Amino acid sequence: MLEPLGIAASGQGVVSAFQPVVRLPEESVVGYEALARWPELSGVTPQAVNGAVEQQIPDGALLLVNCEPGGDHHGIAADPALTRARELYDLVFELTERNLLAHPGLLLRTVTELRDNGVSVALDDVGSHPASAALLDVLRPDLVKLDMGLLERRPDREQARTIAAVLAYHERTGATIVAEGIETDQQVEQALSLGATYGQGYRFGRAVLRVDTPAVPPMRPPVDVLPAPAMCSLFDLVSSGTTIRSAPLDTMVALSQLIGEQAGHGPDPAIVLTAIQRDEFYNDGLRERYRAIAENSPLVAVFADRAAADFGAGVRGVALRSDDPLSDEWVLLALGPHFAAALVTRLDGARQNPWARWDELRTDLAITYDRDLVVRLARDLLARIP
Repeated sequence: MLEPLGIAASGQGVVSAFQPVVRLPEESVVGYEALARWPELSGVTPQAVNGAVEQQIPDGALLLVNCEPGGDHHGIAADPALTRARELYDLVFELTERNLLAHPGLLLRTVTELRDNGVSVALDDVGSHPASAALLDVLRPDLVKLDMGLLERRPDREQARTIAAVLAYHERTGATIVAEGIETDQQVEQALSLGATYGQGYRFGRAVLRVDTPAVPPMRPPVDVLPAPAMCSLFDLVSSGTTIRSAPLDTMVALSQLIGEQAGHGPDPAIVLTAIQRDEFYNDGLRERYRAIAENSPLVAVFADRAAADFGAGVRGVALRSDDPLSDEWVLLALGPHFAAALVTRLDGARQNPWARWDELRTDLAITYDRDLVVRLARDLLARIP
């Protein structure tokens, strides 16, 4: 048995309850969600792991643990309880959906730290906010937990968008879909229609302090892990696999307008990120364009030399360090559940001529609709946001 840790060892108010997770449609138990929190680890619950061992949950069973994205997870590798949990169980930390885009750089570091320590990741309550669907490819969760509202009634237009986004992500990655809040046979059928292969809810059992149903180890397909953001030159990143073309500056402007229109008028909200070198280049036309996009987008961010500039309502400013290679590049990127596009440019030798006219300037540019590449670029940009 594992030695209890910290507060959990003293028994001061921390109690673990376990709710079964079942495989659909046969309803065999594959694991449990540990419903407990330990504030000392910002939402990570090693006490719940101890409880799982005490309950003799079988080796290899799924063990879901709540996790706050803003917590400090550097100590996971050294924690004996969590080390033991990785050895015993299919350990998955659930990222709560609240304010996921408040600190995207921290969020990506959290996911990287968890995966580096052998912990899988679930995105919880998908469907309760547009940001969750837009972040699926960025975070690359192993499990997608559907918000229970998707089971409670006939899907409306917004819910249909979420369902389509989740199914598209599942098709691309093989990620496991989990339906929460199942209480009736009808909701079981609805969960199956949404692609869920795992389910939770009172229909299968309430959270209990003592487990009396053994779990059959789950057999879920692995999701390929993306490399950690390098925060490098996006031009170098895209040029390694995409044709670079020399074009007049007017062509770059026209292509950026096109991508902005595609992102702003598409049926699904997209994350839109743009790097413009210096805030003085952010004219009234750009301010109005991105303000309009921000009305429906979960995140619009402008990267420039200063973050204090007025980029418009709903548009987030991100200051670039002077030594950031992005300071010499122009980028526009849009990433949504069903749309991905990026334009990455760098001025060629004409940039060295301070007397060059606008119509004399040329740029080396790459435009891509390769979703995997756009996701890598998006992760590199999002990692720069505090």
